[in-house]
Amino acid sequence: MNFDRIETSTSIQYILESFTEARSTSEANEAANFAAMSEASCSMSGGGALSPWDFEVMPNQLFVDQVRVFEMPGSSQINPCSACNSEGTIHCSFCSRNEKSEHYTECEIPEKLLLQAEGKRIFKEEQDNIILISKYPQEDVNNMSKLFCTQHLQKCMGVCRVIRQRHYMNAIPISKVHFSLGNEKGIFSFFSNIFN
Repeated sequence: MNFDRIETSTSIQYILESFTEARSTSEANEAANFAAMSEASCSMSGGGALSPWDFEVMPNQLFVDQVRVFEMPGSSQINPCSACNSEGTIHCSFCSRNEKSEHYTECEIPEKLLLQAEGKRIFKEEQDNIILISKYPQEDVNNMSKLFCTQHLQKCMGVCRVIRQRHYMNAIPISKVHFSLGNEKGIFSFFSNIFN
């Protein structure tokens, strides 16, 4: 087999991840434990409305989907339960999710194959709110960075808050090999930094 020509190129994988938090309240019932209740933590009348955002609840780990249940201080109420005649408590449901968007610059390798490729990390940034990429030489990376940042912000507005964001770029090397084997000519491609 003779290699007649090798053409090299690079596909850039751009990924933006937003770790977000959404909070809501729901009522949960349990049998009353009067010994554990204090006057400060419960009320007979329900009192003023509390917001789940009034309390600091931190995630266990960033960029990992998780659900947390937190009882808001001062939110317990003693109410007769129609099912079992016991008392109810209000739990704050804390949930978060990881929003991830990714883009590959155009190349001859199908994107479903590039998903398995390992490239070289050429850029990484993590902050509370990242700044979009605007001066990369390939304009579609700049455009996708702007689009992803806008989409992540729009998904969060009025629903949740962004705790942390990160974005990064991987360069995936691609080689297109023109070969001849006897009278036959052909082309094959290989990509990624990993060779098995």
